[in-house]
Amino acid sequence: MSDAKVLINFSSSVYTDLEVANKAGNIAEKMTNNPNFPIPLMELDAVIVANTTYRASLEKVENGTKEDTVIKNENRRILEKALKSLGLYVQIKSNGNQAIILNSGFDVAGKREPVGKLPKPEGFGVK
Repeated sequence: MSDAKVLINFSSSVYTDLEVANKAGNIAEKMTNNPNFPIPLMELDAVIVANTTYRASLEKVENGTKEDTVIKNENRRILEKALKSLGLYVQIKSNGNQAIILNSGFDVAGKREPVGKLPKPEGFGVK
């Protein structure tokens, strides 16, 4: 169990706007007063502040202007960066322990396994 990896991709292709805000809130909740991370963390504080700012800008976008959308996108970029930084800290602190990573609210990457020998292709031709 010492080779688990923290997933730190929070891009829009993985999470919608609301999902990334909810994920950040879940991580902040699980890491606050977590015995695996006893020292107050600047990275956790940065995620909490960035998520609060992002949620506020997300609410403005619903009936807002193009400027509000640009601000929301910038706030999302800041939140993603803060989450990535915190995820890297969790990776180091957990030493690859899957239970500690999951306890922090982050997800774990699936283990890579070799595919093996593929069967010989049949029934195709080239024209």
